[in-house]
Amino acid sequence: ISRIAALFMMFMYLQLLFFQLKTHANIFVDDDDDEKANLPFWVAMGGLVIVTLLVALFSDYLVDSIDGYVEQSKISKTFVGIVVLPIVGNAVEHITA
Repeated sequence: ISRIAALFMMFMYLQLLFFQLKTHANIFVDDDDDEKANLPFWVAMGGLVIVTLLVALFSDYLVDSIDGYVEQSKISKTFVGIVVLPIVGNAVEHITA
């Protein structure tokens, strides 16, 4: 099933690329070429590297805490991985948006 889902997602991605690059390319063209970046390149890259490292650190902490949570709450690891983690991830994403 996961291979079928992966093929389906790849097909959907290819459709998106075709839509953006061929059929509706004029929608995605930036007409304002004279805009200057507000942030220097090195600051943006440094921020990206720092945030990536923090996300990796916090993700590792979250995954390591699953064992203790499973033992304490008597919930299966499968349920935590399939249901609880995506809900927590989406909640954090919506809070920061």
